Amino acid sequence: MTVATIFVGRDVTWSPARHWSYRVAAGATIATILYLGYSSTSDLVDQAWPGAVDVPWMGDRSWWLEVVGGLSGAIVLPLALSLLWGRLRMAGAIAGVMLAVLLHVTEGLAVIAATYVGLERLARRAPLVAWTLAAVVVAAALVTFAVISFG
Repeated sequence: MTVATIFVGRDVTWSPARHWSYRVAAGATIATILYLGYSSTSDLVDQAWPGAVDVPWMGDRSWWLEVVGGLSGAIVLPLALSLLWGRLRMAGAIAGVMLAVLLHVTEGLAVIAATYVGLERLARRAPLVAWTLAAVVVAAALVTFAVISFG
């Protein structure tokens, strides 16, 4: 809730400068976690993704040690970044660790939510197109299910 208040809160008692300092700290934390999560995932799957950097907590180790290193980085780094949040550092620590540890789940949920919103808009504006798209997706899912399940 605090992160939402930082970005869209209108009835806060903070000065505009303080409000913007919280926004910058939260934005920097989120951007850093996303980038380091991207780089860590690239390292985990042993791929050189565009823009990814080598992160020291992953290294060239067995996959399970890289997962343990990634988890430790997903806890330690957001805790350090939360210090940028000033008085709201506890909220920064909680939100940062949750985002980092659950990064891939959060990204998946964001894609699902965005897809749902897009489909809702499509259904309101062009119902026939939405029904056609739904039929194509269901048919593709049935065919995929049959091929994978029954060979």
